Amino acid sequence: MKIYLIRHGESILNGENKIQGQSDPALSPTGIRQVELLAKSLSKDKYNFIYCSELLRAKQTAELISSHLGLPISFHKDLAEIYLGEWEGKTPDEVNLEYNGDYKKWRKNPTKTLIPGAENIPEFRKRINNVFKKILKNHKEGDNVIIVAHAGTITAVIAYILKGNFNKLITRMSLTNTGITYIQGYDKKLYITGINDSSHLNAFPIDAKEDIYLEK
Repeated sequence: MKIYLIRHGESILNGENKIQGQSDPALSPTGIRQVELLAKSLSKDKYNFIYCSELLRAKQTAELISSHLGLPISFHKDLAEIYLGEWEGKTPDEVNLEYNGDYKKWRKNPTKTLIPGAENIPEFRKRINNVFKKILKNHKEGDNVIIVAHAGTITAVIAYILKGNFNKLITRMSLTNTGITYIQGYDKKLYITGINDSSHLNAFPIDAKEDIYLEK
């Protein structure tokens, strides 16, 4: 089995450098173009199914992919990004100003930084692990599956497979809009064969400013 974990295209809030979480903006014009380039790249291979978060930016990404590849889509609310409570819709600078530098604290140790009203990180990871395991059970060796989701969701899956330090991954790994992470299942084991492949965007200008992690 091959799994293609894909982050959604740039959303309107991404373009404004604002924290999203489970806020529900649409794709920006840039995001739509990114997905078009992604879909063209994906058309070189064959796939069986698309799974997708119910949030609009992911849904639009999956639907554009589906229109190019002719694949069915199954939407799952548990693939959604972590809920970030009162921080959603704010820039990092606004959070630091309003919450006594907490965004900077979060960047150092997210598990120990409390966000008012937000989803607990261990609960978020459990939610993602459970839905990922359900998707695995739905498919057999030889299937090629696309999962369209979010930076946090993809990071949680990587941490699950590697049994890695989620705090370090979530603060030290940047995932590009429409970047692809490749997972291969073989002999009942999962292997990560590539992380954040964005080669389909090479001909498209990308803003090189510092990316913010919290559902960038």
